[in-house]
Amino acid sequence: MPAGVSTTAQLICKTGTATATCSALSLTDLQVVTANETYLTAIPVDPTNTATASVGYTVMRSANGRVTVSAPNAEQGETISVTK
Repeated sequence: MPAGVSTTAQLICKTGTATATCSALSLTDLQVVTANETYLTAIPVDPTNTATASVGYTVMRSANGRVTVSAPNAEQGETISVTK
């Protein structure tokens, strides 16, 4: 799990955004999973997202190490999240 994933839900930084920018905006930098396209070629972006540095999704880990990714701006007030 990338070191930047905290126990508080934080927006995820867009692939290609400078690490310093991610940190300055308190965004979680998951670019380690896109390095060399080993896991993903790019972090997916919410199609309704208008932010320039964030993908529009949040990530957090529980005290037990489980990771939850959520779409806080899901359409029609739906709650969309996955925990692993």
